[in-house]
Order: sequence, then C-alpha cells, then structure tokens
Amino acid sequence: MIIRIISSLIGLPLVLAILILGTPSVVYSFFVVIHFLLALEIMRIYVEDPQRGTQSFLGFARGDWMRALASTLAFIVLLLSEPEGLLARLSFFLCGVALLSALLPGTIEQRSRSSQSTVLGMVYSLIPWLMIASLYEKAENERFVILLLSIAWAGDTAAYFVGKTWGRRPMAPMISPKKTWLGACAGFVASALAAWIVSAIYDNELGDPAFMIGVGAVCALFGQMGDLFKSVFKRQRGVKDSGRLMPGHGGLLDRMDGALMAAPVLNLFF
Repeated sequence: MIIRIISSLIGLPLVLAILILGTPSVVYSFFVVIHFLLALEIMRIYVEDPQRGTQSFLGFARGDWMRALASTLAFIVLLLSEPEGLLARLSFFLCGVALLSALLPGTIEQRSRSSQSTVLGMVYSLIPWLMIASLYEKAENERFVILLLSIAWAGDTAAYFVGKTWGRRPMAPMISPKKTWLGACAGFVASALAAWIVSAIYDNELGDPAFMIGVGAVCALFGQMGDLFKSVFKRQRGVKDSGRLMPGHGGLLDRMDGALMAAPVLNLFF
C-alpha cells in the first residue's frame, strides 16, 4: 500500500504539470505516448496471438508491439484529421488491421480469434483516446481532461481503500473477487464529489453544483463498468495486472480503465 501511495504522489503531479503547464503540442505528444503504452497493454490482454509464446520482448509478444504501433499511428492520423469523415477513416483502419491480423500464422480458428480481438482492442484503445483529445480541444485547455481524471481516480481510490478496509460483500465474485459493494458505493460518491470540487476550482464555469454531481455520478457508473469489462478479459487470459509500469498499481490500464469508459460519456455532457 505504501508503494501505491508513493507511486501516486509521483505520477499525479507529473500528469497535472503536463496538462496545466504544457503547450498543446506537449499535451498531444503526451497523449500519443500514453496511448501507445495503453494499447500495448490492451493488446497483451485482449489479443489471441499464435506467436505469443514463442517471441516476446519485455513481456509482450511481437504481435502486441505491432498492433500497438498500428493503433498509435491510426491515433496520430485521426488526431491530425478534420472531424469530417472521421468515422470513415476509423472504419478503414479497423478493417485494415482486422485483415492483416487474419493473415498471421496459425490455424483458421486462431486467425479468426486474432482478427476479432484485435479489432476489439483497437476500438478500446482508439475511441476513448479520441474522446479524451476531444475534451481537451473543446475547452482549449486542461479543465475537462482534469475533470475526467479526477472523477475516475477519486472513484478508484475510494473504492480501493474503503473496499479493502471495510468491504465484505463481493460485487462480482466471478469477475473480480476483491471488488465489494461498499467499495463501489464509496467510489460512486467520491466521483460525484470530485466533479463538484473540480467545478468549484474553476469557479463553477463547468456547471452548477447539482449538474456536476450528476455528471460525476453518471461517469462513475460507466467507469466502474469499464473496470469490470477489463477484469473479464484479464481473468479469461489469466493476467493479474495489465503491466508493471506503475509500482503498486500494476499497469497504466489498471489506472485508466475507468477513465477510458467514462470519456465518451463525459463528451455527451459538454
């Protein structure tokens, strides 16, 4: 737990400094780097790779690196593109990657699973990050991105500490035995309060308190669903943590899963 706290005390100020003090080019470059690292972890969990056991680097299969790179290149192209025709370009990338995945070595069944899971992995990595970039563009500053991260991370933190200390009744024992109903309720409340606090910091320019509490509550609901969604695939693949980048936390995906699922929802409010 101490390592987890120290890791947060180092990582959180760094992220805030980049978002608040960084120029748009610095922030978008940060988005690209984080997207690649997240895509790498996502592909490791989601994709059935016929060569996973024979070729690996830093714990990731060669196919994971190639898919993460393809997803990141697609993210860069879509990020630099005009909004018009964005869906068509996204569909083109997904279809192209699915086709290439189907041509990998392996049986027909392996190729089919690889193609399907690759598309799922790219959808999960691309669309939320395009939504996060959209949140940054809407306000032309960091406020909506900080709002998103505050909602997600406040909920995660409260759910973890309350659930670990007082939680008794498992929320979804077959999917994630350590998640409890009490922890989920604590995370729900913490996310709603975090949205209100962030809005107050910005002099309520984001919305009045009642509206912001509602925003935080809805995003918290989808964020917790995102956490369970990821846990399903981790359990299926026998993966404990998505990665080892953040000591005490696991991988980036373990800390960003709620934000990824909440990002499209937050875009609907603003």
